[in-house]
Amino acid sequence: MRPLLVLLLLCLSIPALADEMTPVDGPTNDIVLGSSFNYQGRLVLNSTPINGGADIRISLWDAASAGSQIGIDQTFLAYGVVEGLFSVELDFGAGAFAGDARWLEIEVRSPTGVGGYTTLTPRQEINAVPYALHALNGGGGGSSGLWDLSGPTVTNSSGSRVLINRTYTIGSEYFGVYAPTTGYGGMYINTQGDSGKPFYGYKAGATVAMWTYQDGATREWRVYNNGDRLGVLPTGEVTVGNTVTIDDDDGTNTGGSIELRKNDGTVGAELFGAAGSGSQGGTLALYNDSDPTATVVLDGEYGNPGGGALLLRNQTGATTIELAADLNPGDRGMIRMFAPDGTQTLTLDANESGLADQGATIKLYDDLGNLTIELDSDYGAGGEGRITTEVIEITGGADFSEQFDVSCGSAAPGSVVSIDPASPGQLCLSSTAYDRRVAGIISGAGGVKPGLLMGQRGTEADGQHPVALTGRVYCKVDASFGEIEPGDLLTTSPVSGHAMKVSDHSKASGAILGKAMTSLDSGRGLVLVLVSLQ
Repeated sequence: MRPLLVLLLLCLSIPALADEMTPVDGPTNDIVLGSSFNYQGRLVLNSTPINGGADIRISLWDAASAGSQIGIDQTFLAYGVVEGLFSVELDFGAGAFAGDARWLEIEVRSPTGVGGYTTLTPRQEINAVPYALHALNGGGGGSSGLWDLSGPTVTNSSGSRVLINRTYTIGSEYFGVYAPTTGYGGMYINTQGDSGKPFYGYKAGATVAMWTYQDGATREWRVYNNGDRLGVLPTGEVTVGNTVTIDDDDGTNTGGSIELRKNDGTVGAELFGAAGSGSQGGTLALYNDSDPTATVVLDGEYGNPGGGALLLRNQTGATTIELAADLNPGDRGMIRMFAPDGTQTLTLDANESGLADQGATIKLYDDLGNLTIELDSDYGAGGEGRITTEVIEITGGADFSEQFDVSCGSAAPGSVVSIDPASPGQLCLSSTAYDRRVAGIISGAGGVKPGLLMGQRGTEADGQHPVALTGRVYCKVDASFGEIEPGDLLTTSPVSGHAMKVSDHSKASGAILGKAMTSLDSGRGLVLVLVSLQ
């Protein structure tokens, strides 16, 4: 094919713009501007315009020579050329023109279908058309324009507000969108790929920027502020950092939940809106550092139905303490304790067996689960309080005492007392040697206290002073009637409230207090006595 001398005239236009030249009814925002444009040119061969058919191939490039091709070739076969003139519509796609410079490369073959294409040089630069300048400059053009173009970036050069579909502003906003609709209205930020992260950012001066974004890979909505701080999952969960999860329904019939994690990511605490099957009350569960089983459980409805309860578990997850406000069967409070193997070892029951005529009980079990000690406040039906056990060991005192009132004299601990014939049920200080009315010794002298104290309140079998009837007790003794050694029998003396050594055994029968366990050489003092009235 012979070389072509071509005169190219470039004209870019958008067909829909022609409609805007005449008035139309209704809003003009229904007109949609596409990505196509018209190109017109003139083909001349050896100073003679071409007439007839020609094959024309046009491509778009980002440089005047070499560079990269944009979009695909636009080919027009056997295109009719009249007096060298032709006009074609080109469309390289919506993303072909992002603000950077573009050039057209034109190839021609004439006659059609014969030989190869001849590339015409130079490439033809595409200049902005008036409506493109109008959009870029905000309608004013020149120095009055509101927009600047720098590569693919368009900026508002005047610092004015940008409003879409409205003329008013709210507060000091710089960008506003109005969506006149009763349904959804707003703006999308869309990424090309499903795993992209569309975001909306914030930055105040030199401070660290923050933004909200969608994680396309997980479908989470996140808030970033010097790190991911808040997230909303498509399942309805809300996460705060890496330590808090709020779930409207975790799928296990527990309703809403709040989960708090420790720094290592393991669960530290959980709050459930409904426990068990979902029909029960809420629970609060606390975890230790190593075991996945909660070590503390506060249950709003323990049992089904039931009252509140507190469960404490050891580090292996075994329940060791159970505090229930309404434990079935029966509606009463109860505390139970267990060995690590699950054996029950203690029960504190506010109403034994849940029966109406039964009071509280405390039951202690051995390591095999056998009941060994029972403290019953209401033994039997309306009965008296009772302690049932195999052995009672008392470590706080050394004698067996009964409570008496002393009608005469100063009833100090260690004093010897006798039956007062003038006051039924009462005692008085002894003041006669070998007194057969002797009753015992007032306990508490020398720091030795009663170990077991008896009496019946509200009757004559009660009183203010504990009188040792048996056991070990310190006693006031007068050694002027004879030196006292351990093993000596003691009886009453003429000295008020004092004992003495038995020296006349014929008189001592029925008047013996007990045996001395310590000695006293002379004078008056305290002697430890093993009380045994004879």
